[in-house]
Amino acid sequence: MRALERGLLGMFLVAGLGDLPLGTKLMRYASLEEALRNEADVSSDPALEYCWHMEVSVLRRQAGDLDAAIDDLIRALHAARRAKVSESRCLYEIGDAYEAHGHHDLALEYFLGVAREDAEYQDVRGSVRLRIARLTPAG
Repeated sequence: MRALERGLLGMFLVAGLGDLPLGTKLMRYASLEEALRNEADVSSDPALEYCWHMEVSVLRRQAGDLDAAIDDLIRALHAARRAKVSESRCLYEIGDAYEAHGHHDLALEYFLGVAREDAEYQDVRGSVRLRIARLTPAG
């Protein structure tokens, strides 16, 4: 796994910790196949649902399956238990995935959602303001 993806995975796991009970064990997976084999265990624990979907989205994106990665990000966004800060992070990741997929109109929609939640949102790939400016049609 590349350094950026490991960093994103770490951020995703930390993002959900505010809502997780003490002692909850977070798992890291070496492969998408390993993560999917453990889906039933994680899906039965609402406290882990957000983190699991975020982690699986990174693995799917790494494998080049942007559509499935976006689906997992949307599931993470709607997870029952996640920290409030996780919403901006999740919206940003969905926007980033749509932009990578060439769906600039959808990417812009999600980045605007981030800006509504946190106009100063920053990421190593660029601030939400920069991402919006880059995707906004001139004129």
